[in-house]
Amino acid sequence: MCHTSNEKKHKCCVVSSLMKTERMHKTVVDSRISALGIHRGQHSILREIARAERNPNERALSQKDIAQRFGVSAAAVAMMMKKMEAEGYITRNMSSSDNRFNELHLTELGHSLLSQSHEIFHEIDAATYDGISEEDLEIFMRCLAKMQENLSAMPELDGKSDLPKGSFGGRN
Repeated sequence: MCHTSNEKKHKCCVVSSLMKTERMHKTVVDSRISALGIHRGQHSILREIARAERNPNERALSQKDIAQRFGVSAAAVAMMMKKMEAEGYITRNMSSSDNRFNELHLTELGHSLLSQSHEIFHEIDAATYDGISEEDLEIFMRCLAKMQENLSAMPELDGKSDLPKGSFGGRN
């Protein structure tokens, strides 16, 4: 709870409220995703591999691609891929065009888990936005966009609009 004058109350509480909402959302997502036997990071990787598989203009992803997209070390990705392959979610096959990397593909189980986790995100979204009008969401999004624009202009971000990555967090 913010304890300032009414004039500053909303400005003080907005970021705090956004952070609390994000933590609550993460807790719900993590709980429901873990019921599938996977975690948020595995969902994110499955999602990225599936996107590449669906895009006819994109080659299959490699471990290096995953490391770059998530801003994590190659060693962290290698460990994650080994575990996901052992669990039957992905396959790693040497590229026929470049034997320096393995192509990542989803197995039937991987596709099934991804589908189930997408459904979980849709259910959470529906519950999260229940009772909020499209007009209110549009206003909220405009406010967030303006806040992000203002923050991007600050020297610490050097005009970058994306936050540093560094984890396998993510959405559907």
